[in-house]
Amino acid sequence: MYVSIVKPLFDFLIALTLGVFVFPLCLIISLVLFVEHNGKVFFIQERAKKGGGAFSIIKFRTLLEINTEEAGSDEYHLTKFGNFLRSTSLDELPQLLNVLKGDMSLIGPRPLFMKYNEKYTKTHKQRLDVKPGITGWAQIHGGNELTWEQKFDLDVWYVANMSFIVDINILFRTISYLFFNIDLKSKTHMSAKEFKGNLNTEG
Repeated sequence: MYVSIVKPLFDFLIALTLGVFVFPLCLIISLVLFVEHNGKVFFIQERAKKGGGAFSIIKFRTLLEINTEEAGSDEYHLTKFGNFLRSTSLDELPQLLNVLKGDMSLIGPRPLFMKYNEKYTKTHKQRLDVKPGITGWAQIHGGNELTWEQKFDLDVWYVANMSFIVDINILFRTISYLFFNIDLKSKTHMSAKEFKGNLNTEG
């Protein structure tokens, strides 16, 4: 009953309430990014949702795109404001829209690239049995400082033990980090390295 009824309702109500509460802040961030990135405010990317299907995750843009004609490609650099957004996790706020749409939950395994679906072990593929989350069990136990195997093991543990008590624990420990910078073991806001199927590599 919790997973099928209570959790989705909890997600929607909390995401809606938070969305209204942080709307003025999101508006200010959007204005700054609009100027900094020539009108490009959001970063939208395809990620895997429950069941392994694709959805478009929404974040505030943190990387500056620089066209390098001589290299024939684009280079991306983390801006000072982008670094601030990542360090405070404010870049994740637009994902409240993903929660309201039903593609994500407030709490669950982080949504990863679609190409990773074929690289999971049979056990680790269980992380796709639930909706991905803005924060999760792995995030409050080290996040990007963990190896991929450690993260996936924690994700699978969450899938098997998901409950109201576990979700409340994750939620309050996440909030304590965001507002007081305590509890969470991971203090890094750098992006995770690419998962290439080698579970011994760092996340």
